[in-house]
Amino acid sequence: MPQLSDAQAIAMMDNGFRHGLGGYPVLFAENGHVTIVEEKRTHLIVWEFSGDGGVQKRRYLKEGKSANISPGG
Repeated sequence: MPQLSDAQAIAMMDNGFRHGLGGYPVLFAENGHVTIVEEKRTHLIVWEFSGDGGVQKRRYLKEGKSANISPGG
């Protein structure tokens, strides 16, 4: 299993993951990025933390009663 960098751990804590990642699917990419998927009732948030502490956050809104997801703000 890949190791988190100190910068990634700090970025995660700064972005609300202070109490661990319990219940969130976590993916480790070969480029060292860590991706966390946060699913809510009306939307899905994908967090990506790069090794240098950079953070990207993408939100997808659920449409209607189906599981279709479209890019949102």
